[in-house]
Amino acid sequence: MTRLAVETPVVAARVCLALLANLFPRRLRLAWDGRLPVTVTAGWSALATVLLGFAIGVPGFLRYATRAGSAVTDTMLATADAVNQGKASEDKMPEAYALSMLALPSFLFFTPRGLVTLYVGGSGLVRCLAFAAGEPRGDPLIGAVDIAIRRFRARRTARREAATREAQEGPEVPDLLLSGRDGGAPEAVYALVASRRKPGWSEGTFVLDGDARYRIGRPFDRRYPGGLRIVYPLVEVAQAEVMRRMVRYTLPTQADPPS
Repeated sequence: MTRLAVETPVVAARVCLALLANLFPRRLRLAWDGRLPVTVTAGWSALATVLLGFAIGVPGFLRYATRAGSAVTDTMLATADAVNQGKASEDKMPEAYALSMLALPSFLFFTPRGLVTLYVGGSGLVRCLAFAAGEPRGDPLIGAVDIAIRRFRARRTARREAATREAQEGPEVPDLLLSGRDGGAPEAVYALVASRRKPGWSEGTFVLDGDARYRIGRPFDRRYPGGLRIVYPLVEVAQAEVMRRMVRYTLPTQADPPS
């Protein structure tokens, strides 16, 4: 009995944490799955979000509708009095009555609490449908924030790596064409040594120099006296070979290997 009394709060706490963990993107959910019952509570998490939307929206809407109803009643009474006095036409009465029908959309789209209700309930409904389709999803807003943070970090890391590499490369200099053996790529006809990476020059891309065609092998880095360089092996290919990606480039004159 004592053991059951101890384990029950622990199980309840793990379930609550799992419900919250299901709000996060898939990669984070998978990281916690096993330590918490994330997978088995995915549907309950989505349903709880829908219920939370109702819990937020219903009391707020009732208060809003009460205030709006009083305003509509005052408007209808004022309109009726104006009609009786001949100051307004009877066509104004339906217009005054129609204001009462706009209470719900006005609450949902034009009040802070209504917008929160719309998002929480709507996102929960989408998550319920996704769970029913066998693809549980986290909260869309949390997912969007996670994507934005990861992209920001990736750009910052890329800028930092680019700055570090540029410092290692030194000043930009003209490309150098070596034989494949001298450039460290004996399987290639030539090795093009560049002081900067060339956009679009990936492995398998064809390089067209007039009538000559070469296929780029796997690029690699190599240190020379002038700094870090990227080497593009150029493999000669048959004319009949199909080109999928290509760049046009005039090869420089073959040079002696740097000393």
